[in-house]
Amino acid sequence: MAEEEYRNLIKNLGFKTVSRLTPASCVVYQVKDMKRYRIIKFSAPNDKWTLRHILKENEALKRAQGIDGIVQRIEFYDQRKLCQLDSPYGDVVGLLKEYIPGKTLEQIKDSAIRLPKAFITGSENQKMLESAVKELHQRGIAYLDLTPRNIIISQSKKPYIIDPGTAILKEEVSKIRFLKEKQRDLKCLEWLLKYPRSSIPYPWYESD
Repeated sequence: MAEEEYRNLIKNLGFKTVSRLTPASCVVYQVKDMKRYRIIKFSAPNDKWTLRHILKENEALKRAQGIDGIVQRIEFYDQRKLCQLDSPYGDVVGLLKEYIPGKTLEQIKDSAIRLPKAFITGSENQKMLESAVKELHQRGIAYLDLTPRNIIISQSKKPYIIDPGTAILKEEVSKIRFLKEKQRDLKCLEWLLKYPRSSIPYPWYESD
């Protein structure tokens, strides 16, 4: 879809386009309604990977509703809904999420910005992030892509997971696979909290 077609979809959904966010694996915009800013993600036409990514993220965020430390889902737009709003493609879906103003750990790591106390060992905010990961596991969600680009430090200095689009659901895989991915998440989180500014590859990228 062309940029204009996405912007028309956003307008038909009742939002004003603020900006397109890049780089991103899917088509992502910051938008605004009458009251506040939001984030909306679209899959790309005829692209099974971005379609699967958004479907996975939608399901993960449905289960994560109410957990502090992860971005919250607002609404999912399926193919039928978007076709009714003049989407020229029948396989595009969209996901509306809350907007959390702040900077990702990756942006902080690559700049002179001082790392907030959210990542001082034993801080309440660190405990919040650890608790969020464990609660997601309890709700049957793992493989959370806990990397610097997917952790944002909000303006109130709290950390949030912002993109669980790679997530796996407990019922979709074997018990051994789910346990393995839970352990990987915890290892990645430990590394992330210990070395938030490190350029060393995270355990996430280790080969099995």
